Amino acid sequence: RGFGKDFDIDDPDPAINPFVKPEIQDSPLTHKGRQEAASQRTGAGMLNPEVIIVSPLHRAVQTALISFADHYENGIPFVAHEGCREQLGLLTCNKAMPLSQTIADFPQVNFDLCTAGENDSLWNKNPTVREDPIHEANRAYEFLTNFLMGRSETEIAVVCHSAWLFSVCNVVIDCGGDESVESWFGTGEIRSLKISFHKQ
Repeated sequence: RGFGKDFDIDDPDPAINPFVKPEIQDSPLTHKGRQEAASQRTGAGMLNPEVIIVSPLHRAVQTALISFADHYENGIPFVAHEGCREQLGLLTCNKAMPLSQTIADFPQVNFDLCTAGENDSLWNKNPTVREDPIHEANRAYEFLTNFLMGRSETEIAVVCHSAWLFSVCNVVIDCGGDESVESWFGTGEIRSLKISFHKQ
């Protein structure tokens, strides 16, 4: 699109849709993305998370390790969790690399909670269509209520993806119409939220 060409993001033809090209599987941060992540390091340094939860996709792990580098140096654990992954299906950029490769590439991160395996069984459930917004929101809800809510830490950083975060802030949790929270996240952008869970 940046070159003046429009395309259908749901088109499975790699000649038309660049996001389904096999060579961009689990695409890493670009040079610009690394710069944007580095620009967030000072802001991240003002936070005091007891754990960094990160999507296991390479660009999210890279963002976490760059933005929260000071926390890593101070012994804060980094834990990967598939519940905060980007939209599943179709888009090859969101298909995880084999888990063994990711573990080898990022030994600083604990991947024990990742169970999609070498062939990314989550993405491969429906490899020809993008995950619909309801399923993505349900997945985010499960991440918050079945995982995050049960953790003992009171301050947690979650490093993941803009579409997932947009779903969380507009569908899963009630942000009270606050546009500063509900708007689209920029690359590497950090926002602090206090989330309260109410059991019914």
